[in-house]
Amino acid sequence: MSGGSRVSGILMLLALAGCVCSRPVPETAIPVNDTLLDLELAADHTARACGLAYRESLPADRGMLFVMAEPTEFVLWMRDTKMPLSIAFLDEQGRILNIQDAQPAQRRERYSSPADTRYAIEVNRGWFDRHQVEVGDTLEIDLPASLRVR
Repeated sequence: MSGGSRVSGILMLLALAGCVCSRPVPETAIPVNDTLLDLELAADHTARACGLAYRESLPADRGMLFVMAEPTEFVLWMRDTKMPLSIAFLDEQGRILNIQDAQPAQRRERYSSPADTRYAIEVNRGWFDRHQVEVGDTLEIDLPASLRVR
């Protein structure tokens, strides 16, 4: 394979990797105090691995809900995420266990749940503070009946 073909092949693989993260995911909305929060659902390994990576921005009342099949320790990182986020880790009943602020483009820093977690919500940094959401609050998580969590 010539040098030019090798470079073209590498660029093609990188382009395909980006496409994996831009595939459509199911969505839902949950009430949070006086606001309806629109959430993309990351309910399988690929969607959870991609998260909000490669995006330049996120609309004001929008985020991502990471869903695990059963409660487990949950770790997120921001390697390819370009915007600062706040992350809430929730138990199976939707009770917020912890809220952490995450820096964009971190390669080493990890954001871990403090206990077994069923859900994590990522939103723009400060969203939880602006909407008076605190540790101990319970959010009503209503997943679509057709959602397959894997």
